[in-house]
Amino acid sequence: MNYLQVDCQNIELPTFSYKLGMERLPPAQFRAMQMERLKPFLQRVYEHNPFFRARFDAVGLKPSHVKSWQDFKKLVPFVTKQEVLEDQRDHPPYGTRLGVPRQQLRVMQTTSGTTGIGQEVYGLTAVDTVYEGLNSAQCISGQGVEPGQHVALTYPVSTSSAGQCIIEGLRMYGAVPVLLGLYDAQMKFNFMKSLQTEYMITAPAYLTRLSVLAKELAIDPKREFPKLNSICVATEAFPVSWAERMRDFWGKPIHELYGSTQQGSVIGYTCTACTATVNGKRGLLHFPEWMCILELVDATTNEEVGPGEEGELILTTFAREASPLVRFRTGDLMIRGDLNRCISGRTTLAAEAGTIRRVDDMIKIKASNVWPASVDNVIFSYPEADEYNARVYLDEAGAEKVEIKLEFKPDVKDQGRKAAVLRQMAGEIKNRTAVTMEIVEVPKGTVQRFEWKPKRWKDQRMEGLGGVKL
Repeated sequence: MNYLQVDCQNIELPTFSYKLGMERLPPAQFRAMQMERLKPFLQRVYEHNPFFRARFDAVGLKPSHVKSWQDFKKLVPFVTKQEVLEDQRDHPPYGTRLGVPRQQLRVMQTTSGTTGIGQEVYGLTAVDTVYEGLNSAQCISGQGVEPGQHVALTYPVSTSSAGQCIIEGLRMYGAVPVLLGLYDAQMKFNFMKSLQTEYMITAPAYLTRLSVLAKELAIDPKREFPKLNSICVATEAFPVSWAERMRDFWGKPIHELYGSTQQGSVIGYTCTACTATVNGKRGLLHFPEWMCILELVDATTNEEVGPGEEGELILTTFAREASPLVRFRTGDLMIRGDLNRCISGRTTLAAEAGTIRRVDDMIKIKASNVWPASVDNVIFSYPEADEYNARVYLDEAGAEKVEIKLEFKPDVKDQGRKAAVLRQMAGEIKNRTAVTMEIVEVPKGTVQRFEWKPKRWKDQRMEGLGGVKL
């Protein structure tokens, strides 16, 4: 029996109804099912994947040593993004973790590269693309999308997995993707109106932009898009107040999706029973873990976190043929959710909606750790705020400074109110970050806009070193 036959035998591709039932299994039963699938996966990876075989051998680990969940956590080492990138550099383009002949690949995908330390490259076989579509379809269907409906996708479709896995999921589920990433806002609105789209997938920053433009164009979304049932966002954290304002402006529930190029699919979603916000609190993202193992651990101690605590997502992709990962540190931080806050009865891992951020987005400013998501949460809690850009720089005396350029929404005219907002924002940001930041109003069209993952912050301290006057 050849490698591909063995792998296909080990990878189940259950029907939607089967998977829905699995989401509600008792936790102990679900963990036992995961272990049954993990053991042959580790053996397969050890036999066919030089990248992981070398790492297992380095710590004296054989797949047969892993007999329990405790063994897995104690014996199997973590893998970092840097290790993956070094392997790619030495063995381009996929590295030694590919584990299948290149002739079996049907798709390639890359990470978005927003962290500034390089892009990972992942290959997908035909079996991997089936998984990609099925898991994405499961998440999309959990938000109430139905076969035959039109789904507006504002993402730019590229080598990134985000657009690709959404399209594959919609296709397999039977919904119709409407690809709007290349069009301006007016054309997006025109397509959504003429095609009577029932669902839209976008990014928080771009949904804010679309909302502002709709007001400028005198477009009332509630009237112009009567068939629109819900809106889904992904790629960045957001405050509860922002999600509620978007819900009220569009008159539709706001959902969230979480996808991972490393996993090769969408793997987290808010469901119809628990949207992004519920009664002024965050809803839950559910993670259907039958094709993977997910751990949420303290980024410093590596101990599992409990509900209400923030942890880093650790990923084991036992359903991937090509480019598998074992205990990969994703660098994604999220707050573990309390399952009692959702009435759907799902029992798998949950995270609080709108809390996902990158651990490596942190910027060290004046000896303080500053996460842009913390600043986002302050700025976008004000309904007057439209978009901002920020820079960290050195002044002529060599002092570290932070400047935030903020655009107000066009209908905010009261200069007194603007001054009060700038003052209050600066105070709240100082309280949260321990760093003083100058916030200045700039004219419309000044700040950079984002249709995909936002890159609002620039660190210009290195360039500033040459301009310091002594």
